[in-house]
Amino acid sequence: MNNAFLVGLSRQVVLAQNFEAIANNMANVNTTGYKEERIAFHEHLAEKNQTFGQNRPVSYVTGNLMIRNFTEGPFKATQNPMDVGIVGDGWFVIETPRGERYTRNGAFKINENGEMVTNSGLRVLSQGGPVVFGPDEIGIHIASDGTISSSEGEKGRLRVVAFENKQQMKREENSVFASAETPLALETLQLKGGMLEGSNVSAISETARMIEATRDYTAVVKLIEQMQNLRRESIKQLGSGQ
Repeated sequence: MNNAFLVGLSRQVVLAQNFEAIANNMANVNTTGYKEERIAFHEHLAEKNQTFGQNRPVSYVTGNLMIRNFTEGPFKATQNPMDVGIVGDGWFVIETPRGERYTRNGAFKINENGEMVTNSGLRVLSQGGPVVFGPDEIGIHIASDGTISSSEGEKGRLRVVAFENKQQMKREENSVFASAETPLALETLQLKGGMLEGSNVSAISETARMIEATRDYTAVVKLIEQMQNLRRESIKQLGSGQ
C-alpha cells in the first residue's frame, strides 16, 4: 500500500509542476517574444525490490524535462522605428552582467548614454559591438537585413544568431535565454521594422490545459483519500481482532 501512496504522490508532484508551467504561460500571454513551455512526462521504474502484487514493478511518473515551443508568434505593428521582429529562426544578442544572452523581444530604445538597449536596460549588440547614437542623430531606421542607420549614416548591423539545439537553451527571464552552445551565424535574415513578435501562447489552449490538469489533480487526491480510508479501516480491523 505504501507503494501505491508513493505513485500517487509522484503524480501530484508532476501535476504541481504542470500547474506552474501553465500559470507562467498564462501570465506571459502578452509578453513580447515569450515562448510557450510544457512539462514532458515520462515513466520511471522503481528498484526491483519495490513491486505491486504478482511482482509487477512500481512505475512512477516524473516531469523534470521542460519542452518549449519555439514557433513564431504573431506580429503586431507598432510604427516605432526602434521596434523590430525576427521572421523565422534567430535571436537578438544582448549584453548582460552574466555574459551574452539571447532574446526574441525586439522592443528596443535609446538610454541616456545614447546606447541601444532593451526595455530592461541591457545593451543590444551589433556585429561590431554596442550601438551608440549621438545626441543630434535622428531618422533611426532598422532595415530587413538588420542594418541600423540614422541621419549620420550606417551605425552597424544587428547581431542575430541561431542555435542547433534550441531545447537546450535555458530561460532566465520572461524572454531572455542563455545557451552553452556556440551560436551560429544565420545564412539569411529577415527583420520586420516597426513591428514586434508577440507571445506564441494561446490563452484559450492554456485555459483548457488548466481545466484538464485540475481534473487530473482532483482525481489523484480522491484516489489517495480512498487509500488512506482503506488503510485506516484495515488498521481498525486488525486492532479489533476481526
